[in-house]
Amino acid sequence: MKSRYVMSCFKTFKNNTAVATACILSALVFLPSVNALEFGGELHKGSESGLSAISIHTSDTFTKGGSLYWSASYNYLNGLSVDWNDSELEFNTSTIDATVFYRQKLKSYSKFWQKVTIDYQAGISVNLTENKFTWPELNEEKQFSNKNDINAVIAVSANYKVNKSTSVHVGIKHLPSFSDFESISTVYAGFTYRFVNAFGY
Repeated sequence: MKSRYVMSCFKTFKNNTAVATACILSALVFLPSVNALEFGGELHKGSESGLSAISIHTSDTFTKGGSLYWSASYNYLNGLSVDWNDSELEFNTSTIDATVFYRQKLKSYSKFWQKVTIDYQAGISVNLTENKFTWPELNEEKQFSNKNDINAVIAVSANYKVNKSTSVHVGIKHLPSFSDFESISTVYAGFTYRFVNAFGY
């Protein structure tokens, strides 16, 4: 029930971003059907020299004990560059991602590899920022992205379970096309905290 509610919230971004955000937060906090709630964050380094990003996310399984998860994340990108009129322009932007991912457990006799899982993730990224540049001398304006632009996003990460509630991970994230900025790729590292004590998992 919760996963359907969260996904329906994302559909409202086209009309009202603030309402949709409140809708998602209410789903995460107040709906009782929690299976394996996780919270975490990542630091990203882009393939472009000046691009970096920070993300916070929450995720849960669709069914208790399942390997298929949904995830919602907020992302702030710094130093997003584009070439226009023989100049390199840089912008900052924010997005909300809604994704699903499959978590694969590795089969091994090694205690180290038994603590490693691989996440395969895909979904949509909703842009929260309008990015445009005005050239007064030429009386020209170029719009590179609009609020509520929707772009595809894919990612893969490797997770290492430090203890019952905490894991660390590294991964690669890719947006094949981000509005008029073309593709964006980042490598990232972060952590995830699973609410073991709060929900009894």
